Amino acid sequence: MSSRARAIVAGATGYSGRELIRLLLGHPGMDLVGAFASRNAEAVPVDDIHPMLRGSIMLDCLPYDDGAIGKLGADLIFLATPNEFSHEAVPQLLETGAVVVDLSGAYRLKDPSFYPKYYGFEHTRPDLLSEAVFGLTEFSRVDLKGARLIANPGCYPTSILVPLVPLLEKGLVIQGQPIICDSKSGVTGAGKQPTSLTHFVEVSESFKSYNLFKHSAHARDRTGARSPEYVKGSDLHATSAADQSRHFNDDLYQTQSGREP
Repeated sequence: MSSRARAIVAGATGYSGRELIRLLLGHPGMDLVGAFASRNAEAVPVDDIHPMLRGSIMLDCLPYDDGAIGKLGADLIFLATPNEFSHEAVPQLLETGAVVVDLSGAYRLKDPSFYPKYYGFEHTRPDLLSEAVFGLTEFSRVDLKGARLIANPGCYPTSILVPLVPLLEKGLVIQGQPIICDSKSGVTGAGKQPTSLTHFVEVSESFKSYNLFKHSAHARDRTGARSPEYVKGSDLHATSAADQSRHFNDDLYQTQSGREP
């Protein structure tokens, strides 16, 4: 790569895409050279979609097209797209020679048998599941340096694993006692499409649990802190502490996005 990497964002119309574009525009080592929406979308200036970016970007957000993406010669392709879309798109994008960073859950789990239950589709690329590096930099920094495919971690596994893994490594968790993980998400975590769950009247002055015992983070939590593929170098998979029961509860909070108070 040159001193400044050429980056593309696919799924640029959503909240994750917007935040990703904002971060890339402020990164001294990145040049954003392309933004793409869904296959059936019309070309629209990015700052018309996201007014907060006015004055900082001159790109059009284009309909998703593998050929158009390939012609841009990107070093990095970020996918802020739904799980099944990423599942299908990643193999073709890897053929461009770019490093692919997928923000969805399509390549986060090593075991394809988890996908029907937690993501609602059959995974057909176990070879890429094996290759993908879970992008939690605190524990995967060495492996990330040579990765072609990076599975960006979600908010809940990050909030759980970053504090929990060091405690387990240092033996600071009482053996045999359950670990309770109670995580909170802002409403933007549910995506941009309006639903009854995210309607203002439902979330304002409210606080509720959702997807109890079936959220995809349960699968990542079940594999994340024990698996050498996910937390390499920690040896947690070889300790009895890592086999302790973990109870995960996910809550929707009325703020726009989860931040430190």
